[in-house]
Amino acid sequence: MRTGYEKGFQVYTLTDCVAATSIGEHVNAIANDYQMFSRPVKSTDFAAALVSTEQGAQRRQLPTRVLIPPSSALRRVLQMPNFRRASAGLDTVTGMSEYTGHVDPQGAPATRELPDITITKLSVGPMDNNAYLLVCRRTGDALLIDAANDNQRISDLLGDGPDRPRLRSIVTTHSHADHWQALGAVAGQTGANLYAGAADAAALPVPTDVPLDQGDTVPLGDCRLEVIALRGHTPGSVALLFRDPTGYPHLFTGDSLFPGGPGKTVTPQNFSSLMDDLQARVFDVLPDDTWVYPGHGDDTTLGAERPQLAQWRARGW
Repeated sequence: MRTGYEKGFQVYTLTDCVAATSIGEHVNAIANDYQMFSRPVKSTDFAAALVSTEQGAQRRQLPTRVLIPPSSALRRVLQMPNFRRASAGLDTVTGMSEYTGHVDPQGAPATRELPDITITKLSVGPMDNNAYLLVCRRTGDALLIDAANDNQRISDLLGDGPDRPRLRSIVTTHSHADHWQALGAVAGQTGANLYAGAADAAALPVPTDVPLDQGDTVPLGDCRLEVIALRGHTPGSVALLFRDPTGYPHLFTGDSLFPGGPGKTVTPQNFSSLMDDLQARVFDVLPDDTWVYPGHGDDTTLGAERPQLAQWRARGW
């Protein structure tokens, strides 16, 4: 049987799960589509296993874990009224940690574990800015997206032990002051190389080592992040794209894209520029299950936002 870690799936145990037969059939169809189990499972047996205890499932010699792809299929199953997740939560033995895209202001960070990198999200400062620490799992090299505020809390993410990640790079998504309040302090502590959009670099308080343009890449250990220029919120705003080879893309958008719309622009020309770049460089080329990590607030996906593109254009913001 394939593990969730190998395929990048969310993993749910059967303990205390409740499901109707129709839900069992739906999950089973997904399971068969993805060939997750070593032998076919009848939908009726699968549903019975879901409503049983884990011990009961073992007696039936059925799988005791449900592996569901992290996509619209997962959302459809979890939204069904008679399905609830096992009380044990996500099975972290596989290396998949629970990540919802929400962190509380000044609260604890949240970490998502992928096969190649980890992504840690932290809310900092009085404007609920998101700072993202990405770490290459093979090399231990780290990249920080937006040293926005609270330099000590950002430093705490790196830790102080001998095996702590080595911060090699800091990328500032754009030049607005709430996104670089801790830039000088964190850069001074770590000696990290500083990256920013070429058109915004002059407005930052610390000299930029590597100015970025559309199509550039930023190294993260033996991985790479692609640079997508999204002109409009500021002239040099950039997004960073990580293409997970075993899963869906991960897009860090700064203040250019949020749940419910693009970032703020000050002129109709800037709005049109941002919408044109979002359309051509993001929505037209990336799939619906692309996970979006914005500069403030909760995460979203391109699939959740795509139906609203025409509405955004019509309203002009």
